This record gives sequence, structure tokens and C-alpha cells, in this order.
Amino acid sequence: MEYLSRTFKCMSELPDFNFYPMCKQLELTHLIFDDDLMMFCKGERNSVNRIMKTLTHFSSTSGLVASMEKSNLFLVGVEDSTKEQLLMVTGFSQGTFPISFWGLIFILPYNILKEVDQKCRDFLWGGFEEQRKVSLIAWDKICRPKKCGDLNIKAYKEWNKAYVGKLRWQVIEKKDTLWVKWVYREGLYEEGD
Repeated sequence: MEYLSRTFKCMSELPDFNFYPMCKQLELTHLIFDDDLMMFCKGERNSVNRIMKTLTHFSSTSGLVASMEKSNLFLVGVEDSTKEQLLMVTGFSQGTFPISFWGLIFILPYNILKEVDQKCRDFLWGGFEEQRKVSLIAWDKICRPKKCGDLNIKAYKEWNKAYVGKLRWQVIEKKDTLWVKWVYREGLYEEGD
């Protein structure tokens, strides 16, 4: 994957490649997570062509090939005619975002968290709406830590609060990480928020 990163770096220096606007200052062209690859560029034919040529070169050099069935193209602020062209060029299907990026860091509505907890209880007890089983232990007791003799299953209401707190802490304390630099650069968080 180091070779792929170097190849993307060389690609980004070519005159017909344009960065995705929110990634330009950081010169971010891609992110790799385990066996997943996310690539970023401006939503225009030249830049997408350049990315596809880079992927083709990498595939021919390494023997690794992307799974077309699992590949999606996510487009933001691109006209429909351009979308169609880019989908044809890549051969990818168009992906949709299930939730906005910032929707991940806010406290989720109580009714959603309650429903998620209910699904977890149903799974644990093996009950379904048409066939309810008796709960042998109270849900709040199951959610207590193992050191208290319980199962340490996370109640999503509490997990959501903890997660938001962790993200806020990272934004305040971890200013050297890539995603936090991006948050500050885009003005999505200001000191004192």
C-alpha cells in the first residue's frame, strides 16, 4: 500500500488533477483503512480519469484488483450530466451517504437510541414482537461493568454521550491528527465551542 500512496502522490502533482476542495490544503488524495480505499478528487472528468489511470497502473504492477461490486462513487455538488459521465468512466455504481459526517458527532434523538437498545434486548433475550420471552435480568443491570458481576453490554444512550465526549476531546487535544486539522481548517469547530 506504500507504493499506492506514492503513486497517488505523483498523480496529485500532474496538471490535469484537481483536489477535492476540502482536501486541497492538506493535499489529501486518499485514505486507506484495512482493505478499504477512499479516494478524493474534484468532481470533474480529468481528475477522475487521472485516478482511474492510477488505479489501473497500480493493479497492473501489484496484481491487486478492486472489486467493482463493492466500489461506489460518491458525488457532491456535481451536475447530473457530469455524474453520468463520471459513472461511465469509472464503472462504479453511485453511492449514497446514510448520514451526514457531522450527524455522527451529535447526540442522537432519544427515540432512536431507545429503539436500538430495544433491538439489542430482543436479540439478547431471543424475543420477537410476536413471541416475547421473560427477561431474567433487568437491562440496566446487564449494562453495568463486568467487575460488578454483570455483562458490560453498552446501553446506546450512554455510549452516544461518551462517544460525543471523546470526539470533542480529540478536537480540543489532538490538533495534530489529520481529521482534526480538517475540522479546524473548514471552520467546523472554534476554540471555546
